[in-house]
Amino acid sequence: MSVLNRYKRGFSINTFMKTHMSLLLLIFGLVGTIGVSASLFIHNPIDLKKECEKSPKRALVLLGDFSDPNTDTQRKQVTIFIKQKVLSVLKAGDRLHVGRLASDASNPINWVYRGCDPGRGENANYFIQTPSEVDKERKQEFLEPLSKVLELLEVPEKQLKTPLIEGIESISNFLRLEYGSNSALRTKFIVITDLLQNSDEMSVYQKGNNTEKKWKKFVKEHQTLFENTEVTIGFIKRSKHWKLQSKKQIKRFSNFLKDSGVKDVELINIY
Repeated sequence: MSVLNRYKRGFSINTFMKTHMSLLLLIFGLVGTIGVSASLFIHNPIDLKKECEKSPKRALVLLGDFSDPNTDTQRKQVTIFIKQKVLSVLKAGDRLHVGRLASDASNPINWVYRGCDPGRGENANYFIQTPSEVDKERKQEFLEPLSKVLELLEVPEKQLKTPLIEGIESISNFLRLEYGSNSALRTKFIVITDLLQNSDEMSVYQKGNNTEKKWKKFVKEHQTLFENTEVTIGFIKRSKHWKLQSKKQIKRFSNFLKDSGVKDVELINIY
């Protein structure tokens, strides 16, 4: 009897099925699971923008204090600062708020933008979009509208007052109101300012009002709370007020922020 005949006679479908049944069931199960998962992924893709609106991965707040005009050099430096500290650090699922400091200490923030980063090409869901399509959408629906807002943000507005401490307090209150006590949410607060506090309660321009005793009393009344927050200050230097922009003034603001729970304070000079 040939080897081929012995093989044919010895081979049995039933025997094969009995011997390999568990393996076959495992294979069919995996194929079915993959098929269902792929179907769900295609028909119910994760929309990063909607996810961000419901529950952002991180909140970024940009506050601009442009009550005084900047020099041409400073305007260029501000643009670079925003690119490096805001636009370059944004990731898919981040929500960005942009506000401008106003004169009214009781309502010191004028909110001008709110939006979610939909993600870059590297975050593309290949079943529904190509990386180039995602990048195009991000540019048209997120970056271009934001760029227009940022251009207007830097245009100086004539203001009689600069309630900076009140503005920072308002930002903190806004974050608690917007996100509640979310211990998992990380927050990045970026403020572009000359640190020249000027409100009815406290003004660095009034010698009699700008004493350490009055400053401590003032900031204590406006003490607030930041959770899981890092702060970056773009410090605009004013040639006319360099004496008021002393190390003491910088330390005042740094201490106020740290006493309010800020984890880290970064200061970058803008000349």
